Amino acid sequence: MTKPTCAISGCEQGVIARGWCHRHYKRWQTHGDPSYVPPVRDWRPRFWARVDKTAPGGCWVWTGSVESKGYGAPTINGAKRPAHRVAYEDLVGPIPEGLHLDHLCRVRRCVNPEHLEPVTSRENALRGIQTKLTDDQARALHERWRSGEGVTALAREVSMHPSTLHHRFRLLEGR
Repeated sequence: MTKPTCAISGCEQGVIARGWCHRHYKRWQTHGDPSYVPPVRDWRPRFWARVDKTAPGGCWVWTGSVESKGYGAPTINGAKRPAHRVAYEDLVGPIPEGLHLDHLCRVRRCVNPEHLEPVTSRENALRGIQTKLTDDQARALHERWRSGEGVTALAREVSMHPSTLHHRFRLLEGR
């Protein structure tokens, strides 16, 4: 025996009540119409309202939610996306296949497309390690780390990921 399907045209889900599937029944309960489709809101006004274009150095700083590594993390159409990628795609176009966006300014919350360059993953990592700190700064942090300070606290001080700073320390040690 086949289970009855939803009465809404094109819906093949099983019936739970009133001849409708769960989704259409809930739409009827909430909006009084089982065929109600919520309007798709333009995310751009909300996104750009969270960008501060007055920061020093020409950075456009994302002021909304930030993920654990320090990158902006807006919700676009129900999904979290990196803010710099959203801004680049909105103002410039698609990011070429297989490439990452390098923050030339080294500010992870920056969404200014003039500060973003599509590069390979390897190039992005190398640039991050080499340009984040001068050799003198890296040596000073390395000394502090060798004297017992935690790499996480040191990395936070210079806005780096701890593993990136630790890798820089290994380069200093010749490993």
